[in-house]
Amino acid sequence: MIIMFFLGIISVIIIRNYLSIFLEEKIMKNQKIFVGICLVCSILLETNSKIPFFNLLINFFCILLISFIGYKGKKQEKIVVVISLLIIWAIAEIFIGYFSMMTHTYFVLPEIQGSILSKMLMLFLLF
Repeated sequence: MIIMFFLGIISVIIIRNYLSIFLEEKIMKNQKIFVGICLVCSILLETNSKIPFFNLLINFFCILLISFIGYKGKKQEKIVVVISLLIIWAIAEIFIGYFSMMTHTYFVLPEIQGSILSKMLMLFLLF
């Protein structure tokens, strides 16, 4: 559970930084509540079901909800930004998976370790 919380915090950082690149953040009275909602969404996203398409849909709608609540911009812009984030994140996860196969690195907990490595790659790309 602690790992999921830690991964959730990293996901919030990635999502907020990526959205801030393309969209303007709204000034909100309850900014801490918004960050809490983002954190809850990202922790929910960390719970891994075995259906990747279902995870993709949940990711899309949670990040889209975050963009609608916390950022200014047209609906089309927000949708395109969210889709581009998910595509880049998926490419990062695929890259980590193929790199581990090429180097014959086998993970004990592939979902968690792959998630950590893909988040580190996304943080590297954003900063």
